[in-house]
Amino acid sequence: LAYLDDLQSNTFNSAIEEIENQKKIIEICEEISERASNNDSVYWYWGDALFKLAKLEQKDQQKSFLELAESKYLLSIEIEPFEDLDSKCRNLNDLYRYQYFQEVDMNTKISLLHKAIDTLNKSDNLLLEKAKIYALLKEPQLAVSYLEKITFKTDTSSNFLESFFTMFKPSLDDVTLDSDFDNIKNTKEFKEWIKSKKC
Repeated sequence: LAYLDDLQSNTFNSAIEEIENQKKIIEICEEISERASNNDSVYWYWGDALFKLAKLEQKDQQKSFLELAESKYLLSIEIEPFEDLDSKCRNLNDLYRYQYFQEVDMNTKISLLHKAIDTLNKSDNLLLEKAKIYALLKEPQLAVSYLEKITFKTDTSSNFLESFFTMFKPSLDDVTLDSDFDNIKNTKEFKEWIKSKKC
């Protein structure tokens, strides 16, 4: 698994090298799964490699890679539903969002967003991610309800320790400048929430 981690963190000069690296990760994951089929991490790495491969391959090959990546991510969660759950749910959510922006059919797009919400709801965290999906679904009240639960970064930290911990929090700009929120930026709910935050 440490070797897989090294392979995953490699940087490349060309797409061809990166494709070969992802294929190598997939090959190793296949071998490990034959010996340790209940190791959730293997399927997580496998899903990541397939997802990256889908982004690198030709359009006509993407669908099969994305479907396989989804199945591996789901298997990783099924095998170990509590270990690294936030990361697993975030990765699967990223996959559904990627498909959403690639998709043309509106019914399929909506279905993908509902899959994303079902995934994110497995975690008690990932509030910003949930707000984004509800914004894409044009449901401002639900999006704002999650935004209200988030502690946002401020510039009023009085000491180094406070500043250190707030740097990991999102800022209001992370919301107002994010195109995922474009669908709800002109709604009454969103405007009132922004106004309350700036007071």
